[in-house]
Amino acid sequence: MLPSHFKNPFVTHTRLYRTNEIYANINLNSLTLVPLNQIGIRKPDPNDPRSKLSKNRIIEADTRYPPIIYKSNLDPLNTDFTKEYCIFDGNHRVLKMISEGKKASLFFIMTPKCFEGLESFDEMSPTRTTACSGCGE
Repeated sequence: MLPSHFKNPFVTHTRLYRTNEIYANINLNSLTLVPLNQIGIRKPDPNDPRSKLSKNRIIEADTRYPPIIYKSNLDPLNTDFTKEYCIFDGNHRVLKMISEGKKASLFFIMTPKCFEGLESFDEMSPTRTTACSGCGE
């Protein structure tokens, strides 16, 4: 299940943006082949049960749909640039591809332009994450 709202990874505030409006700004021109070893996988936070990635969700992930990633150096809250890209949407799909032994895949590359002109909404959470909250993980 896709969350109805996401936070912008290119800013420090925690305001939300409608998923359908963000995705409307991502198109085939941003589709790029990326080696999986260049993508940072978010580690689960033991203090936050929502950050856990279940094995069932990984097994059921549909890798026909390209995940969405962005350049890690554009994220003002990312202080660890060990990988070139961060995952915006598609953690389960990326983990499934890795478990299947794939070395690269097609990804949509998101840029700050995807959020230009979009209306934002207040968020109750004091932290900003792009992790999926719609699936409870």
